[in-house]
Amino acid sequence: MDLYLGTEISPEITEAFHAAFQQHVDDAESIVQRLNSESELEDHQKALVKLAQRVGQDASTAIRHAEARIRELNSVTPDETPEPVTSPKSREPEKFSDTDLVSLFSTLRRH
Repeated sequence: MDLYLGTEISPEITEAFHAAFQQHVDDAESIVQRLNSESELEDHQKALVKLAQRVGQDASTAIRHAEARIRELNSVTPDETPEPVTSPKSREPEKFSDTDLVSLFSTLRRH
């Protein structure tokens, strides 16, 4: 960790960072279940790899959970089949009488 953050980081902060990372790895399965897109999961994996390198810990378990979640998302098929798109129904042109048109536009006439 000192390679990236320098020697000015206290041992307590370093220890807390290690503990937080380990907790994240331990909770990885539930964490990735909250991510619902492949891009989110891929970003998560990249962050895990970067953090693991910085703290000198193993993230392979967490990465495997993310990979499994990606496979799960890719294999899900919708429960409902989409409704087929139908062509619009042909309608007969509407017919308006002169009286109908006068009534429609009467409010626009200036007095």
